[in-house]
Order: sequence, then C-alpha cells, then structure tokens
Amino acid sequence: MIDLRPTREYNPAAMADEKNPSDEQEITYEESPDLEVGDDLAGEAAVGERTIKKLRERLASCEADKAANLAGWQRAQADLANVTRRHNEERARAVAVGEENAIAAVLPTLDAFEMAMGNRESWERVEENWRRGVEMIRAQLEAGLSSLGVEAIGAVGETFDAARHQAVAAAKAESADQDNRIVAVAQKGYARNGAVIRPAMVTVAHLDA
Repeated sequence: MIDLRPTREYNPAAMADEKNPSDEQEITYEESPDLEVGDDLAGEAAVGERTIKKLRERLASCEADKAANLAGWQRAQADLANVTRRHNEERARAVAVGEENAIAAVLPTLDAFEMAMGNRESWERVEENWRRGVEMIRAQLEAGLSSLGVEAIGAVGETFDAARHQAVAAAKAESADQDNRIVAVAQKGYARNGAVIRPAMVTVAHLDA
C-alpha cells in the first residue's frame, strides 16, 4: 500500500527563509550602439546619386546611338534617292538615244521619198494609183515620226543657224533681207523635242558672196 503522507511538514516560515538562487542573480541588459539616422540617409543618398549618374550616362549613350542611327538612316535614304535619280536619268538617256538612233535609221527612207517626189513633172507621170499609195506610205511615216516629237528643219527662207543647218554652198543675196538666209535645201534636217538629230544641208545667201 502506497504511503501518501508528506515526508516534510509544511512550515511557511521556514519556506520564506529559503532563498531562490535565481533571486540573487542580477539581470543585466546589453546596450546596443545608437544608430545614426543621418549616416543612413547620407549613404542612401550617395547610392541614389551613383544610380542616377549611371542612368544619365546610359541615357546619353542611348541618345548618341539614336542620333548616329538617324544620321546613318538619313544618309542611306539620300544615297538611295541619288542612285534612283541617276538610274532614272541614265535609263531616260538610254531610251532617248535608242529612239534617236532608230529615227536616224529611218531618215534615209524619207530622203528617198523626197528625191522621188522632188521632180513634180516626172512624179505626176507615174500611174495614179501607185503614186497615191506611195504618198500614203510617206504620210504615215511622217505622222509616226511626228508622234515621237520629230520635225523637219531647214526650209527655204529660214535664217541660217549653224546649230541646225550645215552650209554646203553659198549664193549671192539679192537684198539685205535675204542675207544669211537659206535659199535652197539639198537635204532636210530633223530634230526631236528641240534636239537636232541631223542638220539640214543648205545653200546660204550672202551679200558679199
């Protein structure tokens, strides 16, 4: 049988005299160093200034790159425009030269018509239907050349122009009004849009001839 009786009598006075070892220990607190608020703000400001400086440098670099890229693009656009313009001009010149060469190759045919019809008396004796057919062919050829801007130059009475006429003979002028004027055409000349393809071969009158 278990004995549940206390082994020590309860004595409040004796218990009061007993000291708790923990009561004799003094509790001390370690003081932490004071934080300087100003130092923290100054450090943060320095970091912020360095960050802003780096951002400004990066922005300046980006602006420089943008300006360089824009200038390069503008130069490329200008170069492309110049190349396109030169290409178009060269192509137009090549087309014009090709057309003028083709026209020049046709001119001897017109000269043949002029020679055949030059003597009206002989031409009128040719069979009428055949003559009208040839005249129609000549008219169609001249109309086609006219549509390309071709015109005949070097008519009798025109003032001699060395840029448009080639003097092959000289004659004495009958009056002052006739001086330096064309009095005969050996071969018609032709021009296209103001540019001479072939000068006219003419006889020019002079007072002192």
